[in-house]
Amino acid sequence: MKKIIFLLLLSVLLYGLNPKMPDFKRFVLSHLQEQQNVRKGDFKAFLYSFFGPVVIEQMTTRKDFFLFSVYEISPPNGRGRLFLGILHFFIPLGTVSKAK
Repeated sequence: MKKIIFLLLLSVLLYGLNPKMPDFKRFVLSHLQEQQNVRKGDFKAFLYSFFGPVVIEQMTTRKDFFLFSVYEISPPNGRGRLFLGILHFFIPLGTVSKAK
């Protein structure tokens, strides 16, 4: 009985903390700004915050598995990246190349 209650609570926790697309956009945007050394208040930061979420959403697909999600970023060069979204964390899974 304790195992069933534990699994039920774990499932509810995973479902409740399954990250959504806005969470992923914030994650990618902050990672890009960190890589590009963008500081708050810079014009570059304004451009990233204005155009970034739209571009990220257009290049990203999300597969929702209720307890976790898999995100794929597919840039125009064809080498995509996969991320596992679970418990509001994003874990890189590797690259994906699409056949043309």
